[in-house]
Amino acid sequence: MMIKNPPFKKLGVTLVEVLIAVVVLGVATLGVMGSLTFGIVSNEYAGTYSEASQSAREVVESVRASGIAFEQEDEPALYSAIFDYNKKEIGSFPFDGSYIDGLPDLTRFDRFERVITITPINENLARIEATVFWDMKGTEKQVSVVALNRDYLGGSGATASGGGNGNGNGNGNGNGGGR
Repeated sequence: MMIKNPPFKKLGVTLVEVLIAVVVLGVATLGVMGSLTFGIVSNEYAGTYSEASQSAREVVESVRASGIAFEQEDEPALYSAIFDYNKKEIGSFPFDGSYIDGLPDLTRFDRFERVITITPINENLARIEATVFWDMKGTEKQVSVVALNRDYLGGSGATASGGGNGNGNGNGNGNGGGR
């Protein structure tokens, strides 16, 4: 009697099917890794941008609260140390904690530089703009905060502020002016 072979059963996967599965999984993994890398870089930028915005707000609010914007004749050295078109470290005088009159110690923001400008609008109103700069992977980024400061009958005081923050690519436009 002759023994017949049982019918051939396909019991596994072929080498071609395994290679196709590996290629598909490899492409999917590359996509996920690209998304994670973008997320990490975006998170780092957002954190630094938020820190720079906070430091610019602190500068503007402390200048407004102290009334320095209207003390050019009374405090010329302090006035020229604050309002300057040259970049300085954000924690340099008078924002280094050495000046007592209500200006914050910003030395904790050591990776930032600042430019603070004042534009008199009339004898009792001034526009204050603080621009903060930082370097991120070889590219200079910046954010600006703008506020108006009103002098009340020789005393200091502020009536309004507005935030003119930088746009998404890090180039501050400073157009958010106070109202």
